[in-house]
Amino acid sequence: MAAVKAFFQSAKTVTDVTLDRVTTDGHDSYPRAIRTMLGEAVLHRMRIPTKAASYSNLIAATIPI
Repeated sequence: MAAVKAFFQSAKTVTDVTLDRVTTDGHDSYPRAIRTMLGEAVLHRMRIPTKAASYSNLIAATIPI
């Protein structure tokens, strides 16, 4: 959880943006870190990657531009 909290603190400091929603991959530590670092009002949405989506991203990442 410490790493997630550090990430959100860094993002908040660098961007100086107040978020109203965050989309994550569903890791267990995200909900508590979001509440703690960003506040109760921030909407947390989860998008859990599928094998097909991961495979597509892998292919796209390996095609030279």
